[in-house]
Amino acid sequence: EIRSRGVRCVAVKANLFESEDCRRAVDETERAFGRLDVLVNNASTSVDKTPASIENATDSQIMERFLGKTMAAIRCSRAAIPHMRKIGGGRIVCIGGTAARSVSRSGDNLSPGSGLPQGLGNSALANFSKYLAEELAGDRILVNVVHPHLVVTDRHASRVAAYARNHGLEEKDVEALF
Repeated sequence: EIRSRGVRCVAVKANLFESEDCRRAVDETERAFGRLDVLVNNASTSVDKTPASIENATDSQIMERFLGKTMAAIRCSRAAIPHMRKIGGGRIVCIGGTAARSVSRSGDNLSPGSGLPQGLGNSALANFSKYLAEELAGDRILVNVVHPHLVVTDRHASRVAAYARNHGLEEKDVEALF
């Protein structure tokens, strides 16, 4: 569909839990376009199935978001830096979330799982972004983190329905609230 609109693109299948796949995805993209100016770190894992209470959550459930979001960003950024240095600069944008700066009150979390993994992943991403911005400023590589609030994804309708059910509200009222 993208090509049909006259836009050059490349698709690279990669497991961002693996360092080598991150490097390969970045390298293949740079090869396809001849340079790498911008990296957007927007990978994440779902935390909907993490138990709401930390007492019932396993270490791997809590760490999955950190590994699938923050470590993926670290791996992809590490792979992109040499390409950006080679062209004299670039931009790295990390997409975090508001859970980096706030904690959902009990019952207010939009997903049925715990907000802890979201908070850990997003706050670690914010810290990483600040660190990387300081490290790369002299190389003319600008690093930012963006914390969008609610984003309508394929899970949105089920989250609205669950929130409405749990709070005795109409779905249209939950949409307006969100």
